[in-house]
Amino acid sequence: RTQVEASGNQRRQLLSAIQAGATDVSAEIARLEASRNINVLADVSAARWFNAFAEAARNERNFTDAREFFRAAVEADPANPTYHTGLALANYEVGDFDAMAEEGAMLLVLAPRTTNAWYVNCFAWAADPRMDRRMSAMAFHLALLFSEEAPKTRQRMVAEAKRKAGSP
Repeated sequence: RTQVEASGNQRRQLLSAIQAGATDVSAEIARLEASRNINVLADVSAARWFNAFAEAARNERNFTDAREFFRAAVEADPANPTYHTGLALANYEVGDFDAMAEEGAMLLVLAPRTTNAWYVNCFAWAADPRMDRRMSAMAFHLALLFSEEAPKTRQRMVAEAKRKAGSP
């Protein structure tokens, strides 16, 4: 997390641009990516095992166990955005929106040009009453922008918003 926080200033500039109503944040994303320098040791095999257990728990709708296994996967391979996404979504399911937002912040540094980074932040920001609703709306827009299948992503996000009270 310390190495990711080194990109914190660029992440804050990106968030400020979104909050100010910018419709194109590609320059801010490029600066964020250029500032990223993550060099951590990873136990990839352990992370894969923890991820497999987490997915199994999530498939059984046991989100508490899923969260613990995703957390272990993140600890084993902290630079892998897939595990941060899984942890964020498990946090969402158990109602820990602050922890979800923390993982969303990590995803903005690790993988800012991915649908998942913006999907997570869309729902985390929507759940936070302190956040300007434009932040969530822009995250929704960026999730669609980076999606390979925008109609399916939109359909999934709208369905999730309807399923979960208090979402965008």
